[in-house]
Amino acid sequence: IRRQIRLAHQSWLNNQPEIATHALHQCWEVGRYSPIFTPQLIWQLASMLAASASTPRQNEEVNHWIRIIERQYSQSPNTQAATSLLKLAIRKKAGHDISNQDLNPLLDELTERQSCYSGISLLMLGDWLEKLGANSQAKSFWQRSAIRYALVPGILTQVKQRLPEFDDQPYLQAHKLYIEAVAKHLRGEPE
Repeated sequence: IRRQIRLAHQSWLNNQPEIATHALHQCWEVGRYSPIFTPQLIWQLASMLAASASTPRQNEEVNHWIRIIERQYSQSPNTQAATSLLKLAIRKKAGHDISNQDLNPLLDELTERQSCYSGISLLMLGDWLEKLGANSQAKSFWQRSAIRYALVPGILTQVKQRLPEFDDQPYLQAHKLYIEAVAKHLRGEPE
């Protein structure tokens, strides 16, 4: 299961959503009862599918996963908030108007729960916020992803694609120092 999760995340970070969705489907089929499996994985699957859905059949598959999230993971407020955002984005994509009254309470809740999401989820949430016109909040989610998950290969590249002005040099330097520190520790050099 861990290998499939890693494959899904790295595939998505490398702009290969088909492989990522297949790996997340495998996570669901094989490991949905495992303690490693989290509701965020299903949300990520629904989000990836919604980003590319263009036919009624694809839209129905997205709705299928959203129903699973709402039914089986109702006790996960983080996933429910992310799912509400995804539903708003799907409504806007379908041509419906989204008012600030719909979006603002959700923005507050998502911002409050920012620390509960994985790096991939933060990037996806930022993408959906941008599509809903909440550009400053989207930028905040992308930056949070870079700050918390800079060591995950591909995260900084994805953030730089979304925020060209983002300075990733401090994070790259910290990563380099981290690698050096681990190497020294493994060689038995206490300093």
